[in-house]
Amino acid sequence: MRKWVKYSHLEDLKLAKYVKVYGNDWAKISLHFINRDAMMLKNRYYAHVRKDEKFVALLKEVETLEAKYNCSLDKMNCSTKGVVSGPGEAVSMDESDKCSQ
Repeated sequence: MRKWVKYSHLEDLKLAKYVKVYGNDWAKISLHFINRDAMMLKNRYYAHVRKDEKFVALLKEVETLEAKYNCSLDKMNCSTKGVVSGPGEAVSMDESDKCSQ
């Protein structure tokens, strides 16, 4: 049995991005995640991400981040200082958080 691990805001951003790309092909979407299988991602999407206008807001945030830092969300080093910490919060990166090449 797996231990329940809370989803990060970054994972929600990635989920929204890949649902837009692949539709509801959860197996393909799961290839972009570590320790999240297709069923987990499907459940997260239907229970949280698609509610209200959250999906649209997440997609806008993905586009903003990728444009601002000129790289894919997958290549961003978002592990320090909660770069993508929560909806509606300011997103900032310092020199150590540049895109990995």
